[in-house]
Amino acid sequence: MFAVTVDQGASAMTGTTKIQPLCDRDQSPMSEMILEDRLIEPFPVYRCQMSDCTRAYTTSLGYFNVEGSGILLDKFGKQTCPDCEASMYLAAYNPETEDEIWRCARCGQEGLAA
Repeated sequence: MFAVTVDQGASAMTGTTKIQPLCDRDQSPMSEMILEDRLIEPFPVYRCQMSDCTRAYTTSLGYFNVEGSGILLDKFGKQTCPDCEASMYLAAYNPETEDEIWRCARCGQEGLAA
């Protein structure tokens, strides 16, 4: 079973640059936490704060699910930056038009998806 702890310091994933990814499933803000399990080293992730959502994000893996005792990657969870090939995150969502703005945590490149 995974446990999470909230990291109150600077972002461990992006250095000094704080990002605010939105969940790619329900567009709610994600919070930076440390994912811990007895089988792996603890590592920083952004987790969706909706109680029934299992989505998480890291700059290296993109979006993925944390369920039960495992991390489940999916082919739809990774938007790759066209400039530096890092994983992009959902930075903004317009519910009226369903437009999504994706941003690269590494270089800041933005892209629009509808």
